[in-house]
Amino acid sequence: MSNYRFPSEADARKFFGELSTERLRLAAVQAVANFLAAENPEAAIEWAEALLEPDVRARALGIVGTVWLRSDPRAALWVGTLPLDEIRSGLIVQNVEFLPIEWAEWLIASLPDATARDRAAEEYFQLWMLRDSPRAIDWVEALDWPEPKKRQLLSSAASFRDPRPIID
Repeated sequence: MSNYRFPSEADARKFFGELSTERLRLAAVQAVANFLAAENPEAAIEWAEALLEPDVRARALGIVGTVWLRSDPRAALWVGTLPLDEIRSGLIVQNVEFLPIEWAEWLIASLPDATARDRAAEEYFQLWMLRDSPRAIDWVEALDWPEPKKRQLLSSAASFRDPRPIID
């Protein structure tokens, strides 16, 4: 199915609507969401939001968001408009490494759940240490976290530095 191209969005909708078993429907959601997101993310969002079943809709939005964020960081603007729930949190935590620093900071700060926000911040910090360690450290120091928590994260910074030897 991965090599198949739907002739049109209408054909994709019809294909999905005709599936009967849950397993096939979820596989179709993944295929259609990937296809539509790669072709036209805005149309993919419209399609996903129109799905009636909440779990299926959430899965489709997650796939569309992931495909879009990984191909165009401006998708972060759309992610920022999502309701503050598992879909938004999941998209941010799972895709933070693909975003420019400023966008990642903004999205991480927008997470209302402290656990998800901390997990995304820690993951991003680890990745950021490899790209721009001085800025990553400055960012952690500016976080509105308790000092012991910031110190713990910063003390682990040495393990995130690029392990490749410096060649003169």
